Amino acid sequence: MKLKTLQRVALCILFFSINFEVWDPLNTDGSFSISSATGYFYLVTVIYQLPAFLKMSSLKSYLWPLITFFLFLSVMNFLNMNSVSSVFINLSILQNIILLIILINHERRDPGVLQKGMVWFAVGSIVLAIFFQLGIGVSYDSARVTVFGDNQNSIGVKESISVLVLLLLVFKNNLRLGRWRFFILLSIPIMLLLMAQTGSRTAFFSFSLMFVSSLFLVKAKHSYYKLFTFMFGLIIGYFIWQYLASSEILYSRLILTEQKLDLGGRDRVWDNVIPFVKENIIFGKGESGYTEYMTNITGAFYSPHNVILEVLAYTGILGLFLYLLFLYKVFVISRRKYKEDGSIIQLLLLIPILGLLLSGQLLNVKIGYIVFAFCLSGIFSLRRRKRRNRKEEIEIYSTIKLESV
Repeated sequence: MKLKTLQRVALCILFFSINFEVWDPLNTDGSFSISSATGYFYLVTVIYQLPAFLKMSSLKSYLWPLITFFLFLSVMNFLNMNSVSSVFINLSILQNIILLIILINHERRDPGVLQKGMVWFAVGSIVLAIFFQLGIGVSYDSARVTVFGDNQNSIGVKESISVLVLLLLVFKNNLRLGRWRFFILLSIPIMLLLMAQTGSRTAFFSFSLMFVSSLFLVKAKHSYYKLFTFMFGLIIGYFIWQYLASSEILYSRLILTEQKLDLGGRDRVWDNVIPFVKENIIFGKGESGYTEYMTNITGAFYSPHNVILEVLAYTGILGLFLYLLFLYKVFVISRRKYKEDGSIIQLLLLIPILGLLLSGQLLNVKIGYIVFAFCLSGIFSLRRRKRRNRKEEIEIYSTIKLESV
């Protein structure tokens, strides 16, 4: 097997395994997981060519805010070390940034590989949904389902992303899979059921916004075709809504949100975090300082479940500016892909990222960095398109000039 093919296979396996990110089949108490094993396998396949996979010449204008944010976070961690927390370098964020750079460069070297990876990520979500149906690794926490101990919001968001990927795979058919691709639609009901049974409101709202937004964003050559697509999509969306509403746990949590503005305990955590943020608004106090503060007032560490507050607590306004600047650059590339290529998937995938930003975890979450890599790598196809158009213009100009002679 050629090295390039092996690297492609390893990437697809890695994307597949993200659905089992916390599964520890050897019961090593967190020291081992399926996802970490596939990550190391992927690293082994690229390590021979690692300098090429870490190339930054074409990426630094997009990644420097994120890298600078990480360096600043490390400095604040160091300056605020204490007896409760001695965090200096957040290895999880560092590993994800390195993975981000490698993935983007993999797309540069092997165009289309990340799109295939996203399909395999969706296949992993199908397998997880099948495990749920079979009762494998299933447990419940306050009536909310979890599989292999993963966080319910994490499972729900991954399923919502995967459903979107599969719908676009079937109806856009960018990979030219043939008619058999419609059989993929048979997997979507069990994926939606798993998403609903997690009770994740973030996943529900993310999926709903992605679905509705896709109806507005999709481009068509004829207006009547777009109108037909929109109306057909609304009908399908209605049945999906009815299907999801049949889940008692999801429906009850949505009702609590509407009637009592219930935020699942986040508001109580935010009441503790906000005073800390106000006192350290410029530079923050690092993870170490935040951990000490939360431990002293609550007796344990609690995540803010809001990345804006989390970044403010760690690095203040300066760090938040850098992090939001990075997210803005991701959005700009995604918007360019839509405008120039008509690709809507990048913009749609930013919707669940926004959901995680406002009500979940993102700094240490691998799926976030995979979405970032997929979106940012679009710069290469845009550049290839620009070069191709320029070449065609030169050829046309040369032809006209010769004919005039």
